[in-house]
Amino acid sequence: MDKRVKFDFEIDFTNGGGIQGQDFRLDIERDDISDEELADYIVKDMRLLMVGEVRILNKEIITEKHKRKPEENKAKPQFIYVLKPSRLEMLTEGSTSEEAETVSRHFAYLKDLTEKGVMILVGRTQNRDESTIGLAIFEAEDEAAARRIMENDPAVAGGVMRATLYPYKVALMRK
Repeated sequence: MDKRVKFDFEIDFTNGGGIQGQDFRLDIERDDISDEELADYIVKDMRLLMVGEVRILNKEIITEKHKRKPEENKAKPQFIYVLKPSRLEMLTEGSTSEEAETVSRHFAYLKDLTEKGVMILVGRTQNRDESTIGLAIFEAEDEAAARRIMENDPAVAGGVMRATLYPYKVALMRK
């Protein structure tokens, strides 16, 4: 059964001014939501900065069909893994047939994840020296899932590339 919370709110900003909303409705996953959780959600969802006090008023839980699609309800965390060749000569002198096959499977793996909407951006620098890196920016449920994605990359699993995982967040992206 779909639950929503209907409420009024007032938000004061630390640099002056404020906003308010009346009869605001929001999809919720449970039968209840605390005022603190609701305030945090509003601030995050509306991307508000310099927020002072948030007051939740006239809160009521109602049964009503969710308005957002499920994938819109929760943004998945983003991660990046940085790849470095295990053997630099692979770039400077050419790869072995085994390395070439592994890199081909690596590319197919990342292409498949891109087509499934997991990968946001994949690429590599074009230099062929010790500073060369590859990047894979993607979404995963959590860090454990992100680590599995990285470790299942054929280039990483095959030892052709070393990878380091980091939590990440795209701040700006061209449309």
